[in-house]
Amino acid sequence: MDDYKSIGIYLEKEEKERVETFLIHIDHLFRLTLSEKQRKIYDAFKATHVFKDNGMTVKGYLEFIRVTKELMALTGIPFSLEADYAGLESQNDWDAAVTKAFHNAARGEEKRNKRKTDK
Repeated sequence: MDDYKSIGIYLEKEEKERVETFLIHIDHLFRLTLSEKQRKIYDAFKATHVFKDNGMTVKGYLEFIRVTKELMALTGIPFSLEADYAGLESQNDWDAAVTKAFHNAARGEEKRNKRKTDK
């Protein structure tokens, strides 16, 4: 089996299209299972991915900035295109802001789980 580690397997165009169709359906189903806030985060996340991979018009760039600001507001994770550490003083400050955002998200999840078990 070790002889096969370096062999690459590539999907044919039609196979890639079937995989893409499958993933589109999974993506849609996944989106439907999210809470309203999670859906907003997910939609902004997907939009940011599309924008970062393509050229943008001025209108598209402004929408990209709006979406990244929305993600920052929804998640608490800092972001900036221009400044190191998203405009914060140091890597430690940025790490602290991200850690705080994850802690707040985990705390919110604990509250939701507690409400579910109380019912």
